[in-house]
Amino acid sequence: MRQKAFVVAVPAAVPGERRSLEPLRALIVDDDEFDRMTVKRMMLSAGFAVRAEECESAASALRLLEAESFDLVLLDFNLNLPTYDGLYVVRALRARGVRVPVVVLTGQDNAEVAVELMKAGASDYLAKSSLSADRLGHALRSALRIHRLEEEARTAQEALRASEALNHSVLAASGDCIKLLDLSGRLLSLSQAGQCMLEIDDLSTVVGSDWLDFWKDADRVAAEAALERARAGEPGRFVGHCPSMKGKSLWWDVLLTPIRGVDGRPERILCVSRDMTALKQRESFEQQLVGIVSHDLRNPLNAILVSADLLLRKEGLDERTVKAMSRIRSAGQRAARMIRDLLDFTQARLGGSIPITRAPADLASVCGHVIEEVALAWPERRIVPSLPARLDAYVDADRIAQVLTNLLSNALQYSPAGTDVTAALREADGLAVLDIHNHGTPIPEGFLPRLFEPLQRATAAHDRSSRSIGLGLYIVKQLVRAHSGVIEVVSTVEAGTTFTVRLPLTGMA
Repeated sequence: MRQKAFVVAVPAAVPGERRSLEPLRALIVDDDEFDRMTVKRMMLSAGFAVRAEECESAASALRLLEAESFDLVLLDFNLNLPTYDGLYVVRALRARGVRVPVVVLTGQDNAEVAVELMKAGASDYLAKSSLSADRLGHALRSALRIHRLEEEARTAQEALRASEALNHSVLAASGDCIKLLDLSGRLLSLSQAGQCMLEIDDLSTVVGSDWLDFWKDADRVAAEAALERARAGEPGRFVGHCPSMKGKSLWWDVLLTPIRGVDGRPERILCVSRDMTALKQRESFEQQLVGIVSHDLRNPLNAILVSADLLLRKEGLDERTVKAMSRIRSAGQRAARMIRDLLDFTQARLGGSIPITRAPADLASVCGHVIEEVALAWPERRIVPSLPARLDAYVDADRIAQVLTNLLSNALQYSPAGTDVTAALREADGLAVLDIHNHGTPIPEGFLPRLFEPLQRATAAHDRSSRSIGLGLYIVKQLVRAHSGVIEVVSTVEAGTTFTVRLPLTGMA
């Protein structure tokens, strides 16, 4: 049975919100109706006014693409397996001369598959498990932009050969750094925008120079590979660091496209470089934040906690001092948990996932201990467990305990006093299934699509003393995903709210 890649729907448009939507005629090719609907809603949330056609098979998609014009294709990689897949469709399109940009969506993130798709002519490759409206919107705009540049380059080929003056005017029309190279890689011309971005005072000093000399070390190796692909008649692309002539640090997303002659062979190479320095600077800031949080905050906080524990063990303390030290220790523990959440959040954003260390574990025992610990922190509430005698699994027990602690704390915090919270663990079809249920007001339907996004809360009213900073459920989802599992939520007035986690017992999905 095919496993759903999307668990929670994407956010719907906010009532009354005015946005300028970009028109987009798209073809969505996926044999799963739910996934097609989710992709359409994500595109709307990303700011596109979508006119979408839908196909369930490779054959119907190819026929439609030959007959009609689309701005973009969103293609499920696992389409109609085992006979066809996304790679087959991309290759068939390019073989038939259909140049529409294709963004491939897949349930699994596989670098080798991504490389093959890009070689075949796909514009981008996105894993459904980590897909969001922002990420999809960025990928679609990037694919459309690159496709537009490629089409502009094709349209300009004859004009470039006929008139060098027209060549300069086309290059000057773009705000990107655009270069024209000969097949050996020598610089023939540079757009005005590129000259300004690279801080070149005298263009004659660089025209005729070897373009590869602009790149150093690993970036030069990547540039050589991209240039070789362009010489062979295929687009070449890489990201690298190339400072300006005056030493300003600049990062570039570089696309090299062959310009063909009448005989169809590459004659020159169009190099389009997009400045992505701001993005690299944001990544650098996040990396610095990891160091600050993990060292400059965690170490002094540990000293505070140790000192508070030592003072509380001293005999002869009066009641007022004990209460004060207990508040210090409690606040320090909350701060330590916040730091842990921030570290996990940053690790997930930088590395794509939170690292885990699997080992054999008894999930029933892990859940039992967590339920006891959480119950001690909520003495006025009752947690009703339903656990098997034993359930062996290959997991990171500490991380699973973190998942359950977050879900139980969330259920207790957002349910009425005097009601029970239920924690049930069972095995089903080779999976460990964990259900956390609470009564009370359901999660607003409009918020469900954003429930697992960072820095979100289901309600405006919350306990100000809580340690939560809106990262708990985001981290829970990342930890479940790191275990190759899925998490779902059902919330209604009649049934209450249930979070369900499904994990493979063997560690393999």
